[in-house]
Amino acid sequence: MAFDAARLMLSAGIVAEADLQRAREVQTSQGGSLPRICHELGILDESRWARVVAKSLSLPTIDLGTIEVDPAARGKAPDALLRELAAFPFQLREDGQVLGVAMAEPQDDVGRAQLRASTGCELEIGVAGYGAIEQALVNHPVGAAESAPPPVGMDAEPEAKPKKGKESAQREAELAGMTPEDARLLEALSQAATRSATALRAAVDLCVERRIFTPDDLRARVKRKP
Repeated sequence: MAFDAARLMLSAGIVAEADLQRAREVQTSQGGSLPRICHELGILDESRWARVVAKSLSLPTIDLGTIEVDPAARGKAPDALLRELAAFPFQLREDGQVLGVAMAEPQDDVGRAQLRASTGCELEIGVAGYGAIEQALVNHPVGAAESAPPPVGMDAEPEAKPKKGKESAQREAELAGMTPEDARLLEALSQAATRSATALRAAVDLCVERRIFTPDDLRARVKRKP
């Protein structure tokens, strides 16, 4: 049976029918998933949602307030994608091949495919609420760990400046002479292109996984293009 979020929320008493109708109206005008809209409207009992979804999909629930977060796992995917998918990676296993991740919508096949494409890992999924995931992303920012300050005095060595890679130097050259608005626009376009490439790869991976076409079929179609 296909996952029916609306039926699940109503049957479990997570949202009232009148509230769900209000969420449907927002979905009609703005798009998005019903559970996420209910969360944004403040009408979703998130802890119950997580438990019901976990039971429905035979997945564990994840308490993001108590688990130990591996910084390497946390940095596996960009924040923009994690916020878009309501996902929080917290653990790496099997030499970095398997990523433990909490999701508020683990039923989202495309979202899972995007995470696999972005991280290069197989996923071990648990369920957490939207608010818990949003708070975890704030509480565990990438690169938050700071080293102790260097000693002050005659013996202290000056901090070595990181070397600039070729891409970094090229980006600086591109930004040189631009107005701040032009620089922001260029950066936004760059990020959008990255997200689009990840989404495209995820869609292809999902089609192959569901045997809609094979990698050989895709290569043959690409070669046939003028």
